[in-house]
Amino acid sequence: MALKIIKQVEVPLLSRKEIEAELSFNGPVPSGNEVKKAVAKGLGCDESIVVIKQIMNKFSDNSAKVFAYQYMSEDDMKKIEPSSKKEADKSAKAPKEEAKAAAPTEAPKEEVKAAAPTEAPKEEKKAEEKPKEEVKKEVPKEEKKVEAKEEAPKGE
Repeated sequence: MALKIIKQVEVPLLSRKEIEAELSFNGPVPSGNEVKKAVAKGLGCDESIVVIKQIMNKFSDNSAKVFAYQYMSEDDMKKIEPSSKKEADKSAKAPKEEAKAAAPTEAPKEEVKAAAPTEAPKEEKKAEEKPKEEVKKEVPKEEKKVEAKEEAPKGE
């Protein structure tokens, strides 16, 4: 896989460089992570500050055009780049997992004490539920027909 940088434009307002490159490869189109590694190696920087925006290849051609951004720092990248849905889910789950990790230390003691008495009542409840039968209320059909006949003359 060979990478040739075609164009580099520095954008100081966003603390990044916009890179346009030509990528030559053999076989299938390389994955985004592989392209990211190649661009970072070509620019001589860390992979964590490179973002691949687009990989465009032509049908049956062993080359692709790559559009990428190189940020000056990870903090700048986090401020500007929108986070992916996967990353947002991971960050949302992290505080919940920490809270769950702290709570179980106290909860098992209570569960052990409460476990023995709760088993017997469950068995009793199951036995009580079996004899119960549902009672259905039936509405006489004649009353419904009478109401329908009374409404018909009102339409005239």
